[in-house]
Amino acid sequence: MRVLKIGAKVQSAKVGDLCLVFSGAWQWNRFGFVTAALAYDSPGSIGLMAKTTKLHERQIIALPEDTPFHPAQWAGFSLRYVTAFGNWKVAHGTFRLMLTEQEYPHPYVVSWGGGVAWAQLELAKLSGYQCIMFTSDENRMAALKEKGIAAIDRRPLAAIHFSQQRYQTDVVYKKNYTAAEQLFLQTVAQATNGEMASILIDHIGEPVFRASLKALAQPSVITTSGWKLGMHLSTMRAFESGYWHQHINTSYARYPEAIEAIQFAQTHNWIPPFPERIYQFDEIPQLAQDYADGKTSYFPIFQVNPL
Repeated sequence: MRVLKIGAKVQSAKVGDLCLVFSGAWQWNRFGFVTAALAYDSPGSIGLMAKTTKLHERQIIALPEDTPFHPAQWAGFSLRYVTAFGNWKVAHGTFRLMLTEQEYPHPYVVSWGGGVAWAQLELAKLSGYQCIMFTSDENRMAALKEKGIAAIDRRPLAAIHFSQQRYQTDVVYKKNYTAAEQLFLQTVAQATNGEMASILIDHIGEPVFRASLKALAQPSVITTSGWKLGMHLSTMRAFESGYWHQHINTSYARYPEAIEAIQFAQTHNWIPPFPERIYQFDEIPQLAQDYADGKTSYFPIFQVNPL
């Protein structure tokens, strides 16, 4: 977004600045953790399709004037990469509290597909992890391999969509699900030389959660920054404790972490690729349909106003 006017007390930006919207934050507690999100669950907030909007100065961050990256890349960065930065910081830190780099220098990170997960795997690779992502898109598989991340075709695992009710009542469903889950675990074991996942990134939720837990090593971390399909999860507490499975749950990031993420991006070229298409304002319905059909990248972009 571009700053058009500022209040008399604003010090973090000036008129004309190109800024990243700190898009998760509308309300926060005294430590800076987000308690309600812009246009999502905060009453009275305005969505990001408005032609102009009024924001608190803690809801924007001025981008570096010398940035080599296009505004469309920063737009893709603003939600997914900032979320990834905050979540990975806790997941990585938690794992390293259990096993140091001297004890286990190159653990495995396994992830289901998605833009936040993509950004986290880039961070993991920079931290010395061996990275694996399951995805069902040929272009994404090729892009992952270019970044040195192992890509595994998810399409043979289409039956991994767990439903407790169907598992208990539908014999055919149970058979298909069980076969797909076993294939998933065999695939993870083969890809990790039998070590399984030290960190498993699961931003999907209930459909894959059961399989994700079974793919964890001892000790390990399962981490999420939300859910895509199903938010109600159940675990066997004794099993999770006995295997030292740490469950990380975060939402977006704190304001200082977003600033740190921008600085890290500048230094380490940690940024989404330039989008193949920038949807215009009147093409937003088409963007929604393309996203639903799996025809967009992990970082779809729309433009409301010309910059």
